[in-house]
Amino acid sequence: MVSNNHIFAFALCAAAALACIGLPWGTVTIRNEQGMAAMLNGVTATISGTNGSFSVLGIPLPTWLISVLSAVAVVTAGLNAKGVLTFPRYAPLIAIGALLLVITTCLVVLASNGSIGVGPVVITLALLVSGGIYLTATDRAAHKPDR
Repeated sequence: MVSNNHIFAFALCAAAALACIGLPWGTVTIRNEQGMAAMLNGVTATISGTNGSFSVLGIPLPTWLISVLSAVAVVTAGLNAKGVLTFPRYAPLIAIGALLLVITTCLVVLASNGSIGVGPVVITLALLVSGGIYLTATDRAAHKPDR
């Protein structure tokens, strides 16, 4: 049985992911530009969930979408663990894993081109914690003790 403590932990993880929209995600310094863009060399930009974007398969997406999708994945995992939703057991883990891949890519890009802020780190921790809680909650539900 999934306890209310599990659901509370899922809610905290979702709230943490949404809170990252306003947190700084990192800084990027423009380097090695040629031509007219050379005057931007050395300019540093701070990225947050409200002013950045990333590209997936050539499609530009706003940075806040990572926070929202992470919160949706966490809430879906909680509702699935509670039995409100009936997705296959590992579907929420696949969503959490895909988002971890995206956010890890963001962390690598930020680390190689500037500095990492607190936003993506908090999202990463929220996703990791919620994945662990989900595994713990569903494992207990799947292996009910015999009475």
